Amino acid sequence: EPFGARQGLAEAPAGDEAPLRPVALGFELLGPGRISPFNLPKQGGDLVLRELFEALLSQFRDFQQKRVFAHEVRVKASRPLQKSDSRDALELCEGLRRGIYRSIVWVPPSSLRALREVLSRRRHFVRLRTSQVNAVKRVLRSVGRSGLLGSMQRASNWEKLLEKLEGEPRLQQFVRCHQAMWLCAQEQIESLEGALKELTEPWKETVGRLKTVPGVGPIIACTTLAVIFDPHRFASAKKVASYAGLIPSTNQSGTRDVHGHITRRGSNELRSMLCEAAHHSSRSSHPLNPYFSRICAKRG
Repeated sequence: EPFGARQGLAEAPAGDEAPLRPVALGFELLGPGRISPFNLPKQGGDLVLRELFEALLSQFRDFQQKRVFAHEVRVKASRPLQKSDSRDALELCEGLRRGIYRSIVWVPPSSLRALREVLSRRRHFVRLRTSQVNAVKRVLRSVGRSGLLGSMQRASNWEKLLEKLEGEPRLQQFVRCHQAMWLCAQEQIESLEGALKELTEPWKETVGRLKTVPGVGPIIACTTLAVIFDPHRFASAKKVASYAGLIPSTNQSGTRDVHGHITRRGSNELRSMLCEAAHHSSRSSHPLNPYFSRICAKRG
């Protein structure tokens, strides 16, 4: 059965040079290594079609994906107010031929997208676990028992807290409800961390090199790998900092040059992880503590 026959694709005639024309999906393969532009869907049920596109195109050895922002295509279109699928295809083809598009989007491989999804699920359960700890703190503060609070990062800490509340069954019941949620989230986090080890096995050397940086653990290293992946995409380290939104904002006009807070553009997860790693330099034993102290003295 020809590939994609059940998805409504036209069957290709015999021969290497025969064109495959799956017109129902809006793109056209003109021969080995050649393809006309088309739009990849991004959201909702269209993700199934997106995987179908990539599976089909991966069978062509010389094929190379190129993605551009739709806004730039629309701005540089010769007739922006006359939109149709055929006109969009012609505009994309002409723009790529002339090389007028600057915002070429990097396409991460499928293995990297799987790593990003696992990290995203882990962040969800970490937030859920933290919310249960905060909820217990609020309950105890409301009855004036905040002195019982301690570190709630281990299951044994929850058991100790329940022992201290033996004479208050109502509070015990509330704490047990949040403990059950905390244990469930912790179980899922441990399962996802095991999946992370398997997914990062092909990049074990890179992750190990990142972990040699003081303050960088396995999760921060995996997040950096998932977002940056290929450092050669950036011209310099400053470009990476800009990509993560860690550079100061600038408002310059004439002789006026004002720098404000960081831009906070790009990946929120990478930025928060790098900031978390930087906070470790506040320790006196950290090798970057002298630099951290100078920055604190300068910025206040």
